[in-house]
Amino acid sequence: MGEENTVGGIVKRSGLVLMLFGFILGFVIWIMPEFTYELGAFKWIIGTLMMIGGIFAALMCYGLAEGLRLLESIRNQNRTEEAQDEVQLAPTLPIQKEDQAEINQYFHERNKSVDSITPTEQEDVYVVYVDGVQHIVETGGFTLKFL
Repeated sequence: MGEENTVGGIVKRSGLVLMLFGFILGFVIWIMPEFTYELGAFKWIIGTLMMIGGIFAALMCYGLAEGLRLLESIRNQNRTEEAQDEVQLAPTLPIQKEDQAEINQYFHERNKSVDSITPTEQEDVYVVYVDGVQHIVETGGFTLKFL
């Protein structure tokens, strides 16, 4: 998926910044002598907890970004289903011979007969009637993709 959800990308980058901030702050607590006087032996524990907190915050942000990505993919899938109902036929466009051969071969291998192939306004997308049933297919990949 080439495109990234904008909000998901921002949340993911924020998680990385929080992780870096936690690591830097934890490391500073470890190495600064001033914290030894104030915190004593606890400086190692507090520094480690800062680092773990940064990792935890980064994981939470990454999980939220991944959830947003999944929700967007579901939304895009629903849009594709809605677009099926609105496919614009373009019978004046020529059918590519390779595409026609690919469609015929695909259905012939499944013992089905192609009644008609009609191009649409979208490139490599065709409305195919097979044994009286309408299918919207996309060619150009390894196999036909049913939309």
